[in-house]
Amino acid sequence: LCLGDPNKSLSKGNEVRFGENGSMKVTLDLATFYDFENKVGGGMLDFVARTKGYRGPEAIEWLRGNGIEITDDQPKPDKPKGKPFAVEAFDYLDECGELLFQTRRFHFRLPNGSIEARDNGKPRKTFFQRRPDPDRAGGWINNVDGVRSVPYRLPELLKAVADGRAIFIVEGERKVDLLCDWNLAATC
Repeated sequence: LCLGDPNKSLSKGNEVRFGENGSMKVTLDLATFYDFENKVGGGMLDFVARTKGYRGPEAIEWLRGNGIEITDDQPKPDKPKGKPFAVEAFDYLDECGELLFQTRRFHFRLPNGSIEARDNGKPRKTFFQRRPDPDRAGGWINNVDGVRSVPYRLPELLKAVADGRAIFIVEGERKVDLLCDWNLAATC
């Protein structure tokens, strides 16, 4: 409908590939897609938004008009099979350097000890935030309710502004830390 004829040599079962190298994958039984060139994926409504530009009710109407019924019981992507474990923690500090909250990155370990991977081969990941528990030294509360939202590495940002330095805004704390290792001011 949106991408022309599938690449039959790279398609198999419920996985339909498009493009000369199969860079667009549509998983029929899950009603999901993944674009390996642009590193983005999602459900069928996301797919229609990316390929046709229709959103919300327009996207649903477009799908229905092309013989695809959208219902509430659409299959959902599999939930992680492994057990989550923290691999990184990123502290968010206020202007004075006091810890406001922490974002933690988790991967999933399978029963055989390997790390669960997504369709693109990268580790399956998720993020959770927590804040210090004021009533228990060293304790945490697993939410950020009522905590002021601040940019990552705020004290360094304030110094960079005072020094007239450029500040890079990138995706993710890990990339921010990398730029800061190169002596560049950054946040996300």
